[in-house]
Amino acid sequence: MCKRNKIVLLICVSWFLSSGIYGDEATENTSTDNDLTEYVLPQITVIGDTSMGSLERDVIEAQELKFKVFNNLNSTRDFDIECRWRELQNSRIKKWVCEVGYLREARYDAIRDWIEKGIPIPSDGALLVQYADKGRALNREMNALATQYPEMALAIVNAHELEELYKEEVVKRYKDSIFVGDPPKSNLRLNKIDIWEAAFQDHKKGLMSDEAWARWDRMYRKIFKLPSYQNMWTSVNHKKYSGEFVAYVNTIVAGK
Repeated sequence: MCKRNKIVLLICVSWFLSSGIYGDEATENTSTDNDLTEYVLPQITVIGDTSMGSLERDVIEAQELKFKVFNNLNSTRDFDIECRWRELQNSRIKKWVCEVGYLREARYDAIRDWIEKGIPIPSDGALLVQYADKGRALNREMNALATQYPEMALAIVNAHELEELYKEEVVKRYKDSIFVGDPPKSNLRLNKIDIWEAAFQDHKKGLMSDEAWARWDRMYRKIFKLPSYQNMWTSVNHKKYSGEFVAYVNTIVAGK
């Protein structure tokens, strides 16, 4: 994948490591292709007065799918991520928390040391700093998987699109609230076609194996059977893409 897209994916992965995400058990290792097709494929739009609750549920589903795909593809249970609702301390308010395996184990060890030896339990922030090397290794692995497996890249992009849409809706609906503030000056937007062309160019340059490219080709041939994706392709500026890539996509849209 091109350098820009690698940076984009790294930013997405880095977000959950800096947002209070700690470890839990893995989901079982099963194929994710059907799950991805069912959820990632529809184009994301807000029609009329879509409730924030509904949009929040879409974000949560997208995050769950992203981490499920990653759990199925990664190399170690230490990197497995699971999300759940958790009550805040001394409160009945629940917060959506996504947890990664190695930090959960570290927290359990710290609790055991406190019980047996009286050693104070480090804060979540201190654990993040202590295990920063593992966090960086997780980032590298997710980005490597995203360049090889389109389901990983699409799940990351889909979750990012929904997260950005949710933030935009919050600002738009509650712009006068002191708790929301002004919208960000710029947003890094991911694009499903951009990452597809990056994979196309990597394969052309010999940076991606034929086996990996076959997965990308198969996935996109599947999703471009949907009218919403065909409409998306006809609405974008084709001049931003290489002529070879445009010709390749046009044959798929034409059903060849």
